[in-house]
Amino acid sequence: YQFQQMIEYKALEKNINVLYVNPKYTSQTCSCCGNHDKEQRKSVKFICSNEKCEEYNKENDSDINAAKNITMREGYKKDDKKKKKFEKKSQISE
Repeated sequence: YQFQQMIEYKALEKNINVLYVNPKYTSQTCSCCGNHDKEQRKSVKFICSNEKCEEYNKENDSDINAAKNITMREGYKKDDKKKKKFEKKSQISE
């Protein structure tokens, strides 16, 4: 949460939009074929169980697999309340 707050703060400072992604099932879904396997949540390694997948039975790092899934998901923007709050603080400090 603290890291997210720092990113939001710096992004607002530079006028950069931050997109948020729901990480649900990202570590249980193959980033290559999209196959969802509940058993994957118990392991440090991700192994796709879809026989038709290029990555079938190959060991991949589960965190890297999840990160790939997150980058492929469509993000959403939070409300602009934080931006307004930040702008007020900036004006006060000047």
